[in-house]
Amino acid sequence: RMAQVQELTREVADAKEEASRRAQEWEEYVNANESQLANLWQTARVQRSASAQLHDKLARAAKELAEVEELARRHEQGTSSVLKEVKALRRERESVEKDLATCNARLNERSNDETFRLLQESIKKNEDELE
Repeated sequence: RMAQVQELTREVADAKEEASRRAQEWEEYVNANESQLANLWQTARVQRSASAQLHDKLARAAKELAEVEELARRHEQGTSSVLKEVKALRRERESVEKDLATCNARLNERSNDETFRLLQESIKKNEDELE
């Protein structure tokens, strides 16, 4: 009977030792998993923060792009307006040049008429003096 008790005592001791060893393994496994989980949570927080920063940068870039597009549109409209104004000024200049040419022609006609009249008067006067 003593041998049986010793055998059972040894089996109980072995079972306790096995249970203790397995508990230790499980504790190490759980600790490793907790550490990995903590690392994963930290990585996720960092990635969420980086993602939020990139989202903010993207939003700012989109806003700046919209502003640049608006400036380009305004510039294009302004350029178009300036070109229209230049065309109008060219037309006006051409009209003024035509009017000026007409005025010069009339002035030349009047000048020629006046010169011709003065010449006629001079000729008449000379003829009168010759008689």
